[in-house]
Amino acid sequence: MRLLTLTLVFFSFTCFAQERLNLKSKTWHRIDKELQFQVVRVTDDSRCPEGARCVWAGQVHVEIEFDYKGIKDKVVFTPSHGLGKTVELVTFPIDDVTKKKNFLEGFQWKEKIYKLITVMPYPGKKEDEAYIFEISSSKQASDQ
Repeated sequence: MRLLTLTLVFFSFTCFAQERLNLKSKTWHRIDKELQFQVVRVTDDSRCPEGARCVWAGQVHVEIEFDYKGIKDKVVFTPSHGLGKTVELVTFPIDDVTKKKNFLEGFQWKEKIYKLITVMPYPGKKEDEAYIFEISSSKQASDQ
């Protein structure tokens, strides 16, 4: 029984392991020779300031630029934190319909899915403090 439990725990870690990236604005992150991306800017931040009591938690919108085989495109991401919205992912090459969508959470590249998890700091911090963007990458579940 213990062997079965340890095997299942090991299996769940290897199948669902995630990497986390902490990125700053305007710093390119190269995934491979075909694709790199950078966080350009926060376009809107209506999140509840730290220490305040709010009726609505608010949202943050982040503009991300991709360089796919030398073609640059920008899209806006919004982390949903599992609020019941359908997760939409960018695929490449990026089409005009995708560029106009709301609530994009991440992108898929080959066997991995990258998602915008959080943006720090929350509103209310010093204005000159740089944002940090946490992005997770996980291996896509295979259909085999």
